[in-house]
Parts: sequence; C-alpha cells; structure tokens
Amino acid sequence: MCRELLLVTLLLAVDHGSPVQDIRHKAPDFDSFAEALHIIQKSGTIDLSGDMPSARIEIELYREGKKLATRLESLGVASEKNNDCIRFAVNLIDTDFLTLGDGKKGHCRLHMKLSISGGGRSTIATTMLDVPKEECDLSKMTGGSDFGPEASNKDRIPLFWMIDSRTASRIGGNTPEAVVKNNPKGDLAIVYITSD
Repeated sequence: MCRELLLVTLLLAVDHGSPVQDIRHKAPDFDSFAEALHIIQKSGTIDLSGDMPSARIEIELYREGKKLATRLESLGVASEKNNDCIRFAVNLIDTDFLTLGDGKKGHCRLHMKLSISGGGRSTIATTMLDVPKEECDLSKMTGGSDFGPEASNKDRIPLFWMIDSRTASRIGGNTPEAVVKNNPKGDLAIVYITSD
C-alpha cells in the first residue's frame, strides 16, 4: 500500500519578482459534510500586484522525498487585459468511498478550477483527472496548512500543503522546501501555477 505525504503547494511562475499582493485562503464551511464523503477541498483568491497574462495548475509528485517523472496538469487560462486576480479550487474525491458514475476503482478524482481576471473580464478553466492511488493516494491527506505571501518569490507562490501524517517525520514548515526537508521519507504532491 502506498503511504503518502501530499504537499500541495500552489506556485505562480513569473519573470520578475513576485506578483502576489495577498493570498486569501477559503476555509471549507464549518458545517460542510465534505469530510464525511471523503472530499478534500482547497480554494482561495490571489490578489496580484503585477500582471500575469496566463496561468496553469501543475502538480509534481514525489515518493519518499524523490521527484517522480509524472506531472499532472490543468488546462491553462489566459487574458490580454491587465490581470489583478486569480481564483483557484482543488477538490480531491476518493472514488472508492464515493462512487461516481464514471469513477475508477483504486483512484482519486482530482477536480481543478482556475480563473484569471482583470479589466472586468474573467477566463475560467476546469480540469478533471483520475489519479491512481498506487501512484499517489490523495485521499489520505488529512493534515497541513496554508503558506502566506511571504513564502513566494519570483518563480513561485506557494499556497498550501497537505500531509498524510502516517508518513510525516515532522509536520510543519513555512516554505515547500522546509516541509519536504522536515519529511524526507514522505510521498509528496506539490501543486503550483505556472505562467505559459
């Protein structure tokens, strides 16, 4: 059985300096029953202080601290206007627990939604992928925390991380590198946005 540590980190690649002014993470509603259905939800809004003409969610997977060749990607979004806001949502569904009409056994459904907006217009993309649990069991990610804008740099803007505490050495870290270093035996998934 694959034991997983999922480091979910949203990163935005940019050419010069971090374009992030603020990151507002949305907590799931307190009375939500998503947890009872084995659904993990992460979402939020990124206020930009610099322009970002396009964005794409990418997920890098790690096993026992080593980066795997597999990379999961969403559709990209682009806008010709000066963009001032990015909204994101990542939903993980255990399809062995919650049966979906087209869901596969031994998989997790990954639903990614991304919006980039500016000048009164928005561009939205939605992607659904079925991820084999033997590769990365996303359904076991029950711990973690958010990153603040101070963790960002010109190449990336981390948003949050999640962890399967069964593989954790030490839960915590203010940057993705610190979380990985603190959990060298963990299986990870780093989620980020790149600019095309």
